[in-house]
Amino acid sequence: MLNDISLFVKICRFKSFNDAANQLGLSLATISRKINQLEKSLGTSLFFRDKNGLTLTLAGNEILSSCQPSIEHLEEILSSLEVKNYCDKGSVMFVAPTNFISRLFTEKFFDEFFTEHPDIMVNFDLSNERCNLNQKQFDLAMRFGDLEDSGFICKTIGKAEYILVASPKLIEEYGQPNTLSELDMLPKIIFSPIRNWQFTSTETGLVDYYPQGDFISNDVALCISRALAGHGVGYLAKLYIKEELLKGELVALLPQYQPQHRLINLLWPSKPVPYRTRLLIDYLAKKLAKPY
Repeated sequence: MLNDISLFVKICRFKSFNDAANQLGLSLATISRKINQLEKSLGTSLFFRDKNGLTLTLAGNEILSSCQPSIEHLEEILSSLEVKNYCDKGSVMFVAPTNFISRLFTEKFFDEFFTEHPDIMVNFDLSNERCNLNQKQFDLAMRFGDLEDSGFICKTIGKAEYILVASPKLIEEYGQPNTLSELDMLPKIIFSPIRNWQFTSTETGLVDYYPQGDFISNDVALCISRALAGHGVGYLAKLYIKEELLKGELVALLPQYQPQHRLINLLWPSKPVPYRTRLLIDYLAKKLAKPY
């Protein structure tokens, strides 16, 4: 019954027998049969099934909330052990944002990992666009900010801090803004993965600001270049502009509004995780634990 309950928990993550079958490598008939057996053993229905998909019954909700933490903990233990094989050879398909990974490489972020694990080949599948992970084959993925609902295992490993900046040239031309309404009068540079700029104010709490952009790009280097040239205000991660801030080439604006950080998340398929992938997960979690 433990295997069937584990399957039930995984189906709840995917919210679909079809998606669970595709991700777990099982036939739809096998999944249906196992869930029917589990319902018969428990003496209750776990799902309402209709044309709109699956909905948990009251009993299904109770069983999920009771069993899910234990099942996920057991999965983590089994994944880390990998049947005590501890194989650190092979490849890891790692889907991640180009901008962030490129910056990490300039800081020699991965050098220690490659030195310690020379037989692990990390295949970096990089893009500035947020691809649909359900349509890709991958071992590990990195995502920033809020996550869409999915059937993947998720681990938050850190956070990226943001800052509102402009060049001294732009401030000299337009003046120093003191409020968000005054910010409306300045040109903006929008890094397209972030279309709303979030701030925390001691007076108003959480504030969402939706900039009207004069320049929009998913390439952070282009956004920084435009900001340095005085063409607009940017809402950028500190890690991308540390040197420019130290040199005074970019300066912070509106100190009474603190930009929100964005969470750095790792996701991987709901199946036993190879030891080599676990090594990369642990390395990233350790290195990115401090605010970046």
